[in-house]
Amino acid sequence: MIRHLAGSIIFSLILIGGSYTLYNLSQQRLVKAQIQHAALRTDAHDINQRLQRTQQDEPAVRIAISRFEALSNLGVIGPERRLEWSDQVKLIEQNLHITDARYTLSPQKQIMPVQGATSYNILGSSMQWHASLLHEGDLVRFLAALPEITSAVVVPSRCTLTDRSSQSTVGSSIDADCQFDWLTVAPAQLTKTATP
Repeated sequence: MIRHLAGSIIFSLILIGGSYTLYNLSQQRLVKAQIQHAALRTDAHDINQRLQRTQQDEPAVRIAISRFEALSNLGVIGPERRLEWSDQVKLIEQNLHITDARYTLSPQKQIMPVQGATSYNILGSSMQWHASLLHEGDLVRFLAALPEITSAVVVPSRCTLTDRSSQSTVGSSIDADCQFDWLTVAPAQLTKTATP
């Protein structure tokens, strides 16, 4: 009977040892599962936060896309439209009855990269414009009409007026020499040849 009792005690000790080992293994797995669960909850929270920020930014992104498309359709974004500019300047001169005017347009060059858009650059072409005017108001009206040219941002950078009233008795009495910068935005791959 002692043998039988000793066998049962040994068997019980083996079962207790095995149970303890299984308990420790299950506890380790439980701890790992809890750590993984906490990591997944943190990831889910981060994803949810990003989703909320994206949803909050969506209206601003839509507005930016809309503005980009509008500027692109007008021609401000993309290649220069020199022929269109030339036609529009001539039309403004005709509408204002400026008959003695001429200009030159310099080659396009890179001004600067667009902030926040590494694949776009601001490009500029300088226009030297000379005109014989009846009075200063002609120049003011010409400058006021330049924003109607929508395919570029036209920035007057310099104008010099010379009074010729003592030299001329008929017609124009003022010479205007002006410089305008015609600014456009173009993708960087289109501007490699336009770099100064």
